[in-house]
Amino acid sequence: MEVARAAGHDDKAALKLGNAANRAKARELQDHYYEHVSPACGLTRTGPKRERLSRQQW
Repeated sequence: MEVARAAGHDDKAALKLGNAANRAKARELQDHYYEHVSPACGLTRTGPKRERLSRQQW
């Protein structure tokens, strides 16, 4: 956010850019963890996700 503000963006735009940077960094951290730790432990990158059922199936 500080970099965006210094570049002349208003607070709303700076917040949006800061959030995007945080998401990108978190994704990078998770990818790094997956590449270095998960294969040895037998973990997958994404979990089984929620099973989707119709009302009748429930």
